[in-house]
Amino acid sequence: MSKRSLRQQGFRLVFDNNALCFGRVLFYFFGKGMYNTPLTLSLKGDIIVMGYNPNQPRDWRGRWTSYGGTTYRQNTPYGYISRNQYPGISIEIDEIVPCLRDTATGELVETEVAEVPKKEWKKYHSRNGWYTNWSKLKADVVFGVYLKGDMEPQGLVALKYKKDCVFIEYVCVAPHNNKQILKGKLPKYTGVGGHLFAVAAEESTKCTNGPAIYGYAANKKLLNHYMDKFKAKHIPFSHPYQFAIAEERAQALINTYNYTRR
Repeated sequence: MSKRSLRQQGFRLVFDNNALCFGRVLFYFFGKGMYNTPLTLSLKGDIIVMGYNPNQPRDWRGRWTSYGGTTYRQNTPYGYISRNQYPGISIEIDEIVPCLRDTATGELVETEVAEVPKKEWKKYHSRNGWYTNWSKLKADVVFGVYLKGDMEPQGLVALKYKKDCVFIEYVCVAPHNNKQILKGKLPKYTGVGGHLFAVAAEESTKCTNGPAIYGYAANKKLLNHYMDKFKAKHIPFSHPYQFAIAEERAQALINTYNYTRR
């Protein structure tokens, strides 16, 4: 991705000294800059900082990799992408409201957020409508959005904490709220997806440069959907549909919701 396209999206690309020296060598000999190299990227507000990590893992071919030596789907200008390592986010955002909306009555209902114990992750899998086997995710933590006083999650979000931000590994609404499963029928509650992204944004305030979150959309249509709903930025460094929501946009998302923590 060029500096020009980054500027068009409101970002600035900054090199640290080691990355600048290493990058000059790559451009001189190969003319490909960041491609398949141990250069690291971190998001600090609207500034993308490039660093150099000579200890980054290599695959069996001796090439530097984005995620270590796993089974790869493709070798792209965005790095190696594993088909099974990170399932792309496919959730659709129906509406953004302070609480969940009961579609039967149209009323807003109070919501709570709680961490899901790791021993319970195995309860959520593709066979019962949660799209993936949550017990196999590499997340640090999973949070659920609940109706106040209820124990059934209306949606789940899996997060990995980075130094500067939070990575949304996966997010999914409950089957009875999922329009993709219901096929034309009304979901029981709307507004779940926005809640889950807001939880991720709130958790990212614990990071050094939060609030800032990023994730991988499942396809281009969903990437554009998140850019429209959340004013997310397209930053395709480790995935062609990678997006980020940072600072003012992430804070606005947090301020929209009034859920409570259990």
